[in-house]
Amino acid sequence: MGILVAVFFILVCASFILSTYLERKVKQLDVPGFTLNVKTVKIKLLKQQVSLNEIELRDSLRLLNLNIKRIEIRDIHFFALLFKGNIGIDNLILQKPHIRIDTALFKSNLKGSSYTDNRTIDIASLKIRNATLLLVSSDTLMADTLYYTGFNININKLKQNGQPNTFSYQSTSFNRLQFSLQNGVFNFGKGLYAIKYNNLAYDSDKMKLNVDELNLLSLYSKYEMGRTTGFETDWFDFTFKDLELNTIRLKSLLSNTALVFSEGRIGNFQGEAFKDKRLPLPQKPDNKLPMTMLNALPIGLHCDSFFIDQAHIIYSERVDASDKAGTIYFKDLSARINHASTIDSLITKPTTMQAQARVMGEALLQADFNFPNKEYPKPYRAKGQMGSMPVRSFNPIIKQNAFVEANQGNIKNMAFDFTYNNDSSGGSLVFEYDDLKISILDKDDFSKKGVTSFIVNSFAVHNENLKNSKEFREGTIAFERNKKRSIFNYWWKSVLSGLKTIAIF
Repeated sequence: MGILVAVFFILVCASFILSTYLERKVKQLDVPGFTLNVKTVKIKLLKQQVSLNEIELRDSLRLLNLNIKRIEIRDIHFFALLFKGNIGIDNLILQKPHIRIDTALFKSNLKGSSYTDNRTIDIASLKIRNATLLLVSSDTLMADTLYYTGFNININKLKQNGQPNTFSYQSTSFNRLQFSLQNGVFNFGKGLYAIKYNNLAYDSDKMKLNVDELNLLSLYSKYEMGRTTGFETDWFDFTFKDLELNTIRLKSLLSNTALVFSEGRIGNFQGEAFKDKRLPLPQKPDNKLPMTMLNALPIGLHCDSFFIDQAHIIYSERVDASDKAGTIYFKDLSARINHASTIDSLITKPTTMQAQARVMGEALLQADFNFPNKEYPKPYRAKGQMGSMPVRSFNPIIKQNAFVEANQGNIKNMAFDFTYNNDSSGGSLVFEYDDLKISILDKDDFSKKGVTSFIVNSFAVHNENLKNSKEFREGTIAFERNKKRSIFNYWWKSVLSGLKTIAIF
């Protein structure tokens, strides 16, 4: 019995002495190119536990600063560490880390930046709790904070330089990744725009990403935007209540830098966009067509299908001489994009989109779009139709933007079919309407010009176009693309070119 007590006493003393020694060594750790401060260290060898409090790590230029409230290491394999140099931990918990990174760090050449550790590191469970990340730019004129988010991370069976697990990136592997980001803000476009989200959650076992309340918005009001830039600048405020990506292939993202998923969905999308067209256009590169834009992404992308449900979109623009912005809106918009891909080996079908919405909350507009991909290089094509509605429903847009008011008239139906390329569009259009009568408005006071309106109604505009009439006319779509404008402008102006050949003498 006395021998056991003596052995126990020796172990306790040795543990205390060694723990004290290791605590001192941890505080004296040297990380090349960085300054490390640890307020307190507690090591319990017999319990295989280590705790560190108030940890700060920063580089010499203060471009990277890491503060951690507490690190808890449970069930650490001390003998493997002492005799083999390998790190084995069953549970590692980081409480309240705050990471601040200046983007100049990515351009710097800090001492020790090429440091590599060839030891085997095996962590059964890594948990990061109540963390924050702040990305700033000291050379940004309009926005210092580029990105801020709170986050939590769980990683199972994290391994460095060992036999790889399920998911691998270079020499690091793991079996499961779960993370959630909270209350994030990402500023972009020289401080003009931001992306905000309430919560973003991912689980590699479920292969699913969920985003709760994503907001893509301008940081200035509609007219402040143009006054700030001095040019015609897009203003928008888009809110996605629900966004999800399903069956995400994490292995493709890690090994091939490719985002591959089976299905995406946006629900309850509310959007508003505005342009002040009284301002000059900025000097900018030509806008790319959809597939050219997709293929220019810095990573590969493949999606079998993507759905948009229950969307409501308002678009307005202010033109010279108008007293306010003209507005058009689309209610109950839904869309499905099929087989959007930039990865040759995964392309097995044409890329298409089907969309429908109620124009001004009334007529149902349905459209089908074909987009050329690498395996099915069919031309760009848009084909659709719109149901009946009163012409004067368009007064909120045509009064302010064209200085025309529809007094009466009924659209029976409209159908269009055209192909387009980077330069021009061409096709056909059917437009049935009757009893059309318009007024030309004075640009100074928006009063109706009686004589001018009479002349236009009598000699410039056809007041009807019905299929049962001998004078029925089919329209021709022909439009030269303005490459500084968006794809939506291209589609609309193509349809408008066909409408003009029918309605105007």
